[in-house]
Amino acid sequence: MKFIIFAILFSIFASIFAQQNDYCKPCYKNIDDLKKEFNQGFDGVNGNQLIKALDQECKDALGGSNEMICISTAKKNAAKLLKVLRKKGSNNNQACIALGFCKNIV
Repeated sequence: MKFIIFAILFSIFASIFAQQNDYCKPCYKNIDDLKKEFNQGFDGVNGNQLIKALDQECKDALGGSNEMICISTAKKNAAKLLKVLRKKGSNNNQACIALGFCKNIV
């Protein structure tokens, strides 16, 4: 029984790790696109504007179920992303970690 529970937990963690790897690299390009769209300035951007832009980035970059996962994750973490983007000196890695598409490797 313990082995079955371990196997289930392992598969869940493996799935999460794989998902982050699948979205991490494309996320960097999406953040660059957002910076261009908002002219590197996010102080005047509100959450709804960012979510709308993220939705479009997900649609442009992905399709099918991956698109829906991207949109859902982006909406859930948009406030965290906006906080990072407003911080001076932040980079794409920090932004993608905030979005949940990349892992924070310490």
